[in-house]
Amino acid sequence: MTSVVIVPPPGLGSVYGDNRIWAQQFVAASPSDRALVALSASTPQAVIDATRLAVTQAGPSGRVIYAVGHGGAGDAPEAGQADLTGTWPGNPVSQMEEAYLSTRPRGRRARPARRPPAAWCERYVEDHCDLAWRQVGELATLRPYYRTLCDIFHAEPVNRVVMLTCNVANAPDFLDEISTDLGVRVVAFTERVMSRWLDPSDGPRHVWMYLEGDVEGSGTNIDSADVELLPGLRSHQIMTGRIRPAPPPRATVVPGVGDEEEDD
Repeated sequence: MTSVVIVPPPGLGSVYGDNRIWAQQFVAASPSDRALVALSASTPQAVIDATRLAVTQAGPSGRVIYAVGHGGAGDAPEAGQADLTGTWPGNPVSQMEEAYLSTRPRGRRARPARRPPAAWCERYVEDHCDLAWRQVGELATLRPYYRTLCDIFHAEPVNRVVMLTCNVANAPDFLDEISTDLGVRVVAFTERVMSRWLDPSDGPRHVWMYLEGDVEGSGTNIDSADVELLPGLRSHQIMTGRIRPAPPPRATVVPGVGDEEEDD
């Protein structure tokens, strides 16, 4: 199986930098069946371009690993977040967007309020509410990119998509929805993805990726975690989304057809 890892653009620190370093180690350990694709920028179009290249390199039997940033689960099965360069954890985004649009004055072209009402923050996102408000307002702009992302996977399906990000698997309905949209089973994890590193004086930083709660030397937090994707993974730490079947088409009723009276 060919594994292609998509990583953040260069120049970003924190978890983004750790993801890049780990991915480089992962690919270098087995370059014949692993590859790395870096985002050119933190933009939706960069995600589209990187994904298109990654699915071509992975092929139908391969997997694409998004190691690009943060993620998480909210307080409902359908509430999740997977940063591809999103949705906020917590309430369903459709409800948040409906409440956002309800602040728009009358008139089709009128815009919603520029700042979030206190009631909206209290109900949906108390921390960093201004950011959440702005991102919900950008959903209409982002939807065409998401549709393009889905089209890429439908045109060139891969075996698996892996979200190397924190505990998205705790939102199973969200995971099923992404899998259904992409037409590819999406793998995620129930625990936070952590990193530890060695910063030797005579060489570059070396990064291990593991799941929160696994102490050093056990579970996923073992020596090979610097060059393998969460080795030692246990069944309760991983979940694979389901591709839901398409609903049957609605029957079209034509008045006067099929309701003739039978002859006696």
